[in-house]
Amino acid sequence: MTTDDTIARGADFGSSGTTSQDQVMPSERRYAIQFDATGGEYFRIWIVNVALSIITFGIYSAWATVRTRRYFYGKTSLDGTPFQFTAKPVPILIGRVIALAIFGTYSVLGQVNPLWAIGFLFFVIFPLLPWMVVKSQQFRARYTVWRNIPFRFTGTYKEALIVYVGFGVLTIITAGVLLPLLWKYAAKFQFNNLHYGSSKFSFDEETKGFWSTFWIAAGITIGGAFVLSILGSLLGLIGGLGPSISPAGLALTLVMVYGPLFFAAFFVQVRLFNLSLGGTSLEDVGFVPNMRVRGWAWVQLSNVLLLIVTLGIAYPWTLVRSARYKLEHLELVSDTGFNFEGFADRSKVGAAGAEISSDFGFEISLF
Repeated sequence: MTTDDTIARGADFGSSGTTSQDQVMPSERRYAIQFDATGGEYFRIWIVNVALSIITFGIYSAWATVRTRRYFYGKTSLDGTPFQFTAKPVPILIGRVIALAIFGTYSVLGQVNPLWAIGFLFFVIFPLLPWMVVKSQQFRARYTVWRNIPFRFTGTYKEALIVYVGFGVLTIITAGVLLPLLWKYAAKFQFNNLHYGSSKFSFDEETKGFWSTFWIAAGITIGGAFVLSILGSLLGLIGGLGPSISPAGLALTLVMVYGPLFFAAFFVQVRLFNLSLGGTSLEDVGFVPNMRVRGWAWVQLSNVLLLIVTLGIAYPWTLVRSARYKLEHLELVSDTGFNFEGFADRSKVGAAGAEISSDFGFEISLF
């Protein structure tokens, strides 16, 4: 079953982009996701992780990753059952060693001969990107378990090559104009290849929602910068508060330059979350996301303020706040409940792809 086509298409900054209560069929039941993590609890895990990672020169970071994910997964419940993260630290550590070797080689080549580094980038790293994507998704899915049934990801290298390299190159050539196609097919690649037990996820979302997201975000960026620049000029003429080397002028300049960009980024994040999950179903289970731009912007901006004021100590609280907002704005609907069968394949999936993609700053998930 798929959710209503109106999910996540509202252009209004305060719209949730979801169907209303009366749009859900009377026979369907809504399932909220419970998230019980707290900043104080995670702070105790986080501070130990940081200390041990420093003492062991980063070796403990693999164990820190497992502890963190197990905490967040265990605090996330659906229909009264928490999720589980079942990966072991050693495979993650091996993946990070491989990632470090590749990154180290690229860095050394850059110091010796920039042309060699460019060649390594194009002939080694770029061909590895689709593999990174596939292995990362396989690893995260395989070790995510709910009701003793793991998820699976069956995407192939060829599919990832077409989506992330093919559409990625087209996006660069067209100066970003074809970015909506990359968004759409990346979501399709991720969700159409995702399985829970013997059941398969399905992504069925029209492209126009991604196009409207792109053009509205472009309008926010360009229009917002134009309006703020005019306002800054007027303030400069009236009270001498325009862009200058003074603290007030510098602050105003930063707002004019980065304010629209940040708000456009928040808008895109919310719309992609709503579009991607709103167009996804698992047999007769549908997803109803209702993130709001104003709410998400407040969470993110206040998180930045907290980090600045506390010199980074508030990081655990900011992470919990972000996770809670997303999970509290996602519901599942079904008229038959969650009746799924397991899958016989219990093969292990290496962590190298996931860790390499992380170490290169290559973000795979749309949300």
